[in-house]
Amino acid sequence: MTKDERFEEELLALKLSGFNRKAVLLIDQDMQALLVAWPFVTRTIEDKKGIGLDAWDLVHFDMVEWSDMAGLKLPAQEIDTLFMRIKNMGLIYPDGTYPDEVDTYLLYLATGRIGDDRMG
Repeated sequence: MTKDERFEEELLALKLSGFNRKAVLLIDQDMQALLVAWPFVTRTIEDKKGIGLDAWDLVHFDMVEWSDMAGLKLPAQEIDTLFMRIKNMGLIYPDGTYPDEVDTYLLYLATGRIGDDRMG
């Protein structure tokens, strides 16, 4: 199995594990900025060997690039803490996508419709 096939298999397992919709309620402004920038971050898939590796273990990206794209001027440790929170809440996937609920949230945020009755 190639590294890309392994990544895709682990990514699918991650996406199928489900998403707690209430996690969206815990998004703050710094997290919003990081979420918006997430699809644009340069990622590489690494060929790591080992047991129990998941898609997150196989992907590499630059936290500084991500925080710069998000317009955040925070210490690296704070960016790492935000990443761990966002990742562990299941708000992002390692391939640069989000659960559908997060995508919808960001769309409503961008269009100023957060709290709008039409949000559904």
